[in-house]
Amino acid sequence: MRRSGFLKKLRHLSVVASVLLALFSPLTLASPAQAATGDGLKWYQKAQSGSTPGIALDSNTANYTYCGISPQINYAWGSGSTGCAGRTETDGFTILWTGYILGPGTGTYTFYNQSDDGIVLKISGTTVINNWVEQGASATYNASGTYSMTAGTYYPIEVYFHENAGGADARIFWNNGGSQTLIPQANLFSANVVPDAPTGLTVSGATSSSINLAWTAPSSGTQSISDYTIQYSANSGSTWTTFAHTASTATSATVSGLTKATSYIFKVAAVSSVGTGSYSANSTALSTLAIVPGAPTSVAASSNADSQSVVTWVAPADNGGSAITAYKIEKSTDGTNWTTATSAASGTSYTVTGLTNGTTYTFRLSAQNSIGWGSTSSTATGTPKGVALNPAFGSVSFSNGSWSIPVTNYDSNWTFTPSVTSGTVIAGVASGSTITYTVTPTAGTSTALTVATSRTGYFQGTATTSASYY
Repeated sequence: MRRSGFLKKLRHLSVVASVLLALFSPLTLASPAQAATGDGLKWYQKAQSGSTPGIALDSNTANYTYCGISPQINYAWGSGSTGCAGRTETDGFTILWTGYILGPGTGTYTFYNQSDDGIVLKISGTTVINNWVEQGASATYNASGTYSMTAGTYYPIEVYFHENAGGADARIFWNNGGSQTLIPQANLFSANVVPDAPTGLTVSGATSSSINLAWTAPSSGTQSISDYTIQYSANSGSTWTTFAHTASTATSATVSGLTKATSYIFKVAAVSSVGTGSYSANSTALSTLAIVPGAPTSVAASSNADSQSVVTWVAPADNGGSAITAYKIEKSTDGTNWTTATSAASGTSYTVTGLTNGTTYTFRLSAQNSIGWGSTSSTATGTPKGVALNPAFGSVSFSNGSWSIPVTNYDSNWTFTPSVTSGTVIAGVASGSTITYTVTPTAGTSTALTVATSRTGYFQGTATTSASYY
């Protein structure tokens, strides 16, 4: 504002005195707790002569010289230059401050300016103070306006200042139910701010492959939260894996694809267009559940003894996350009706006894762990048989070119079948527990006699003897 030099300097000294008094008076800010500590606002300067009301607001920072970071808007340049590197104007200039303002508490704030000459304050594009006039800085405040803010929320801020001629002063104050104070540096940010760390992370609802998470959303920083990064660790935080999921602003998630019977911890970070914020504190550890084991494989049954079969198998590839404690072996003679042969088998083999010789049995297995019995295996069949009757030969006798030999353990329940390597054999003549075979050999040769025994449900027996007769 144009005025006599003496009067303007006198007015300027009065304003400086009043501001110093305000700065050293007790001040109270409502709800001072906040998410981050600011660095101030970016400020820019350009030459722009003319009466302040006729100066158009210009938000294009490319038209200005960048001057640095202002901790606060609290300047009394007087008749000198602003100190912006590369700018020497003492009159006829415009300054633009840009950045973000953080509301320390929820409520309606009143903003004030002291300026020589004009100031315009915009928050989130809304004009809060429009004092774009030529004036001297008031000993109180030149103008004021209100804006409602939410605690922990960042709002874009623009402050325009124009100096026409004479002294130059620029200050912005606020008040939220307390005393007016300069907006502190802690609430002014020169650039975008990433979100704070989420809080209150809890884990619950474990299954064999998933765990549910829930948390409290943090302050979003200068841009809205668009997603959360979720990480989990199965080794107490030595290494972390990021859970792949569709972007979501929800404050809960089910982390799937986990390994059964494994203890996990989790951490969560909020994401905005600025970047990823700090991670939450690690959750408490929670284990996924074990499940029943898989089925045994390579099941086989061999009939190698009277009235029994030996069943063998390979342990399940997956024990369900809990040690196998027993195997159940079931048997069936028709493949439909099953009875349990044992539910306490261990190792990888078991002899099933009490079977009927000659009957074919089907066997199947299942494994048990701390959770319960798993699925049944594929089947195998086995047919137990009685002990073979191996013929016992008596003494050979010779007569008329033939030789005879008795089998001394003959049993009519068995079928005895003789064969010779040469010559002929006459069907045996049975008498009590003896059956005698007569062999007529080929002249000049030694003939071997083999007698095989067979009976349903029993292993085949056999014995061989030989004799020569010349």
